[in-house]
Amino acid sequence: MAWRAQELEDFFKEIRLLTKNRSIETEKLFLILEKHPRLIENNNSRFSMINILNELREMNLVEFFKDKKYFDYTTMPPMPLKVKFIEPAILARETKPWARHTWHPRLAWLAVERSMLHDTYDLLVILDDYVRRLPSAHIPMPEKERSLEIFGDEKALRKIIETFKDKDIFSIANCYQTYEPLVGIPFDSTNETILFIENRDTFMSTCKVISLLDDKPYKAVYYGQGNQFSTAVLSIPVNHGPGTRIEYFGDVDTHGFFIPQDALKALKNMDSSYDIHPQPAMYGRLIELYKKRDIKIECSVATKRRDLDTAWITRLPPDISLDILSILKNKERVPQELLNIIEIYKLFSGTSDIPRELGIDNAEFMKRVKLPKIGSSNPPLLSFVKNER
Repeated sequence: MAWRAQELEDFFKEIRLLTKNRSIETEKLFLILEKHPRLIENNNSRFSMINILNELREMNLVEFFKDKKYFDYTTMPPMPLKVKFIEPAILARETKPWARHTWHPRLAWLAVERSMLHDTYDLLVILDDYVRRLPSAHIPMPEKERSLEIFGDEKALRKIIETFKDKDIFSIANCYQTYEPLVGIPFDSTNETILFIENRDTFMSTCKVISLLDDKPYKAVYYGQGNQFSTAVLSIPVNHGPGTRIEYFGDVDTHGFFIPQDALKALKNMDSSYDIHPQPAMYGRLIELYKKRDIKIECSVATKRRDLDTAWITRLPPDISLDILSILKNKERVPQELLNIIEIYKLFSGTSDIPRELGIDNAEFMKRVKLPKIGSSNPPLLSFVKNER
């Protein structure tokens, strides 16, 4: 979004005028942020400030101190308490060299840009030269590979992409974005639902359980990879059709619920029609076990003060969502591992008769897993193979 790049430039110019020093305390920046309401996301100034400072750092306008004492770890990600200005971080607005540059037709829109950083302009001139020399038969390649080819820096192209989000820089540079690969196990099921599990142990346990069921409830079970879920979820269209239902299960704490919330935001930014639903039976059973065990686990300091949009939680049945909201309000958490492999089997099978096969270790289980052959019609992920012994 070009407006955001412009808004960030204006915000930076104003905070730079607050001091003649090379650094400034973050708390002083909130008054300036109030003048830029479009930069405030979900009425959360603190969370928005973290995003803004990270964007300014990506634009090479500020840098963070390395010492941990300069960060507030009551938020996740941590809030820089102080930032350093990178000098010279001078905007090229006054001279507008890009307005006089003769751009390739695919970059002609740059001539009327309102403002631009010197560093950005320098990168664009290099990109312009590359586009002019681009052979028609040149094949597309991943973003970082192309960036290294053009600029000698695998991250340089990303600066242009982030600055001009409303332009198809990928097409201009003849490259494409890659996402975290999906790691999971598909099952022979007529159900077009897939399940993501946040943590590794619960993922492996769920896969073992599903593999032993005659009626498989899921087309595939994927490892959510914690915070990587927000990028891994963008790989779903490679493996599944638009009618696929996505369910998710993770820890009951603010951090655990931020993961699907961030993933939904990433899907929305990609104009994707996919939605992510909380797995009601697993969350419900987890809360039952929590109340039965009567355990109290406090949230870590890093997750206590995060502001969370609770709308996703309220998609669960009212009794479950109310219990979860109460747990979060009390600054407590419930690890998903409380729903262990035995409980998962009882939940999905509807029986308490635990089969011996459920106790095989991961090494034995993974012997029954193979990668699909190159050129096969199988989706590019791990697939479960029945042990014939």
